Amino acid sequence: MKKRTFVMAISLFLIMCVGMLSGCGKREPMSIVFVVGNHANSKELPVNDVDTYNLISKVMDNEAGGTFSVIELDGSPYEVVSGKIPEINSTYSETRKNSMKAQNIEVLYQAFNMAVPKTPEVDVLKALTMAGKRAESMEGEKQIVMIDNGILTTGMIDAKTMFSADESWIVEQLREKNSLPNLEGIELTWVGLGNLSAGSQKDLPESAQRELRDKWEAIIEAAGGHVEFVPVLSALERSNEDAMPSVTGIDPPKQEIIHLEESNTIDLDKTTVISENMLMFEPDSAELKQTKTSDKVISDIASAMEKSSETKILIAGSVAGDSESAWGEELSKMRAETVKSLLVAAGIEQDRIKTIGLSIHSPWRIDGLGVGPEAAPNRHVVIINQASETAMELLE
Repeated sequence: MKKRTFVMAISLFLIMCVGMLSGCGKREPMSIVFVVGNHANSKELPVNDVDTYNLISKVMDNEAGGTFSVIELDGSPYEVVSGKIPEINSTYSETRKNSMKAQNIEVLYQAFNMAVPKTPEVDVLKALTMAGKRAESMEGEKQIVMIDNGILTTGMIDAKTMFSADESWIVEQLREKNSLPNLEGIELTWVGLGNLSAGSQKDLPESAQRELRDKWEAIIEAAGGHVEFVPVLSALERSNEDAMPSVTGIDPPKQEIIHLEESNTIDLDKTTVISENMLMFEPDSAELKQTKTSDKVISDIASAMEKSSETKILIAGSVAGDSESAWGEELSKMRAETVKSLLVAAGIEQDRIKTIGLSIHSPWRIDGLGVGPEAAPNRHVVIINQASETAMELLE
């Protein structure tokens, strides 16, 4: 019944579109790859959402025909089906044209229903890479349509890294490992990123949605593509989640994160991660190297606290490494204390500042980097508003 309702609605939409915009279909064949996130931590595919209606109608409304492919997004993405989109002869009557377009969309909708997850977890990057390769093999104007919340739980990048690492660092890591998708010249539309969560996956706050969107946009643009994000206004809760392969729920950041760079400013309403390229300590020491950059960072934090005179902060220190040690906890605490002492010397009341040593347990840590130069992102100091939920949890 739901399938028939969808097809009837799409048919009516196409009849209206063609009636108002006669000849609106393109004459160049199209090649479209749909990546559908039909898995346990996402709601039902939002085929009844108005914006999704319009999107599907627009990309399929091409009288020159073409090819399409549907990829299921799970822990090991696979192509569900591919096929031809028949060319519609310009001499056909409008009634016949409309009927053929509605049939094309019905075939696509049936393909969506065939997309079932087979493997636990979700590897969004692998699906995007597969879609790029599939589009490259197709002729005509190339498009990719992603219908998914964008929260990956396995693969080259994990969710924690996506939320905790700087986007330029993520792109550079993928480039070094030759793991950027090939999306050169491809227009990509992403439906529902960040707001199709269900099951074990908590809804993402707006700040986390922006963080996720910025990371994926950086990856796609570095891969040569261009992306437009389309929100989903309504989608049905999933009724068959228990029958699907499991997907790990990810705890989203509770406060917006800033990775401090020379071009950024301190915002005490947000969590600010300051890596060692901005505040560099002597090796295995709490002594801060005196540089123009570190002096400016301390000055900027002090200025922000002077402007927001009621705000209290938590300074959290972190060290690199993969194993727990008493020295790591002590060193990370000492480094936080060093930053506090410099702020007090700059005129900030010491009772407005608390410190904590996180050792290797920082929520903004990137796993698997060891202790060498590549572990620089994990040698960080974090400035957190004491009134935030993040600070309260760290201080428990």
